[in-house]
Amino acid sequence: MKEVFILPRDLKLIFFANLLWNCGFGLYHFILPVYIRDLGGTIFEVGLFYVSMHAIYFSSMFFGGFLADKFDRKKLILFYWIVTTPTPLIYSFATNWKHLIPGAVMYNFALGDPAVSAYIATATSKKRMVRAFVITQAGYSLGMIFSPLLGAYLLTVVPIRWLFRVAFMFFSVSTITMLFISPQVPAKRQKDSLVSDFATIVRDKKLMSWILLFTPITFATSISMPFISPLLEDLYSFQRHAILVMSSVISAGQTTLAVILGWFGDRYGIAGTLITGFALNAVGMILLVFPAFSPFLPLAVFLIGVRQVTVSLCSSLVAKYSLINLRGTIFGVYSVLIGIGGICGPYVGGVLYESSPTQPFVWTSISLIISSFLVVILDALFSKKKLDINFRKQKHGALNRLT
Repeated sequence: MKEVFILPRDLKLIFFANLLWNCGFGLYHFILPVYIRDLGGTIFEVGLFYVSMHAIYFSSMFFGGFLADKFDRKKLILFYWIVTTPTPLIYSFATNWKHLIPGAVMYNFALGDPAVSAYIATATSKKRMVRAFVITQAGYSLGMIFSPLLGAYLLTVVPIRWLFRVAFMFFSVSTITMLFISPQVPAKRQKDSLVSDFATIVRDKKLMSWILLFTPITFATSISMPFISPLLEDLYSFQRHAILVMSSVISAGQTTLAVILGWFGDRYGIAGTLITGFALNAVGMILLVFPAFSPFLPLAVFLIGVRQVTVSLCSSLVAKYSLINLRGTIFGVYSVLIGIGGICGPYVGGVLYESSPTQPFVWTSISLIISSFLVVILDALFSKKKLDINFRKQKHGALNRLT
């Protein structure tokens, strides 16, 4: 928690809003598929529900990013928080799985999400950019440490519908917290058309190189992440309460490693920290899929928690190379592209899992190792270009002084 207090005031508020939000979200997140089936949905309809909602979420990102470069980002963030707050309340009154759709659409209409990323990038200095992203996002994982356990306890004393009503109360307090962040109005620009902004982003080779690298990385990690719970059940015969405990360990890993890697990233560079995150994730996957390593199972799921931290590291790297007056649109484009990977990955993972429960995790590990080499190459390439440019500037300056 010490790292939280080095953040600017507004980012502290975002951290606590994230914490409160996921204290509610974690109550029902892991049992929502069960709830859908209780309301008459088939396993196919459960999958269709999630794919459709993810498609809405990521497709709305681009327009949300464009708006974040035109209007007060606080208003966009508040709009996003207010609109999504009633979602669990809507869920609690559903009598058929189709009644969940309006709430799910509201929750996944993510116009304010790029505004949050742009707000964080603008509200902090470059020296603390990495920690700003990973610590504020760590609020989510910190909230997810205890909320699944609280949800498991509440299910023993109240019907499942009350989990959603308690979640609604957490969402409401989170929204009230967001009311106190400062306004952040982006600078006005002469060119503000969607097409010209998109063209400017696409022409930025450094930025697009990183974004295009992060898209398959997101695909590779999303192949395995949705199947951790089934693997624990199928390979290790875990009961549901034990799986909930492991989900809390994953969140504990996210929080702890966010603090460590956030400090490491600001001091030693984002690229090297990202590679460290990939390595920890790969080690966790390897320990998870081999029963011979079962004594290290808690360590395995703890390390797998670094996956969300690497997502924040990727966001901070995008922020580093983004143009200040186009940050919202850039994060919109970035979110859409990695969203494509996030949508397609679970489908491929399901096919691999049917073949062998360990296959998704093996392929993720291999992909992360390959990705580490690609990050090294890309970082070295851009660092070399930067050194060449600085050398030419110094040489030119020296010649001017001589003449």
